[in-house]
Amino acid sequence: MSQHTPQASPPVTGGGWRILIRTLLWVPWVLAVAVGMYALGRFTADEAVGYRSPAEHFKYGSTGGERESGFPYWIWRALPEICPEFLPGEGYASLGMIYEPGRDLPVGVSKRFNLGIDRVFLNCAVCHTSTVRDAPDAPPRLVLGMPAHRFDIRAFETFFFDCASSARFRSEFIVPQIEAMAGGLSWLDRTVVYPVAIGLMRERLLMLKERFDFVFDQPEWGPGRVDTFNSAKVLFNFPMHQLPARELLGASDFPSIWLQGPRMLRDDGERMELHWDGNNTHTEERNKSAAFGTGTTPPTIDLRAIARVEEWLLGLEPPRYPYPVDEAQAKRGGALYAHYCADCHGAGGRNF
Repeated sequence: MSQHTPQASPPVTGGGWRILIRTLLWVPWVLAVAVGMYALGRFTADEAVGYRSPAEHFKYGSTGGERESGFPYWIWRALPEICPEFLPGEGYASLGMIYEPGRDLPVGVSKRFNLGIDRVFLNCAVCHTSTVRDAPDAPPRLVLGMPAHRFDIRAFETFFFDCASSARFRSEFIVPQIEAMAGGLSWLDRTVVYPVAIGLMRERLLMLKERFDFVFDQPEWGPGRVDTFNSAKVLFNFPMHQLPARELLGASDFPSIWLQGPRMLRDDGERMELHWDGNNTHTEERNKSAAFGTGTTPPTIDLRAIARVEEWLLGLEPPRYPYPVDEAQAKRGGALYAHYCADCHGAGGRNF
């Protein structure tokens, strides 16, 4: 019976060793390039969620604010579960934010993929959209362009400041909550991306809390009101402590923004005094100033997205009164309005 004698492998020649060594030397470079391309593709991407409909773009489209001020989407979702004691009720809805059925973000909050994660922040609709009801037990109807009389923006700011000051605003509390809500995270997100994002967000919020300290000495603004431009001054590092006390109280109502076209000119043909105190007569500049309230800055503002909203608002009509009108009473009321109110609030229903 013959036996098979295994043959010895041929020795690696000098040329073979050189090929092996070169291959091993190239492996780290290939891995570095692959990692670099992944990081470049992920962390330099900047893409907002887009909407074909102008109304949907108004409700959920970005003004660019996420680039500078955006909260990581999953941290935004997690914080009401992490710090419920700093909210007056359940979730962001308890602050007067409005959720449409099937939506994971309220009206007036936009989303953009930026710096490797989805980030969210406010847009124009958060201050200029609300709801009405025909009766106390009737379902609310969303009205775009009306004052956001339910939204308490000061309570919104205070929630984030208080939560950031809490001992629970840490990775060991927030990351597990995100994993539970998101259905898991990748190793990179769990160990690097979100721990870094949480630390940076906490640091930024505590810095803003210190800058906004003058706000806590003011009377409560209440829902539907905001200290319009003092907040923007803070974002641009204005020395608020140098202002006289009378200039630190600037809370005003959110206005309606219907019929922006007719509002561009006064009855005498001159440009309308715009903004909350009439300090601007150009619609485009007024809108840029207002966009600062949505977290954007001159380098990060999305002018094309804002121009799209601006164009849509030129002809946005207020909803018509849905019930029968007593014409006799309306005539008497019209005379009283013309005498006592029209000089400040407009002679008719389209130039208010």
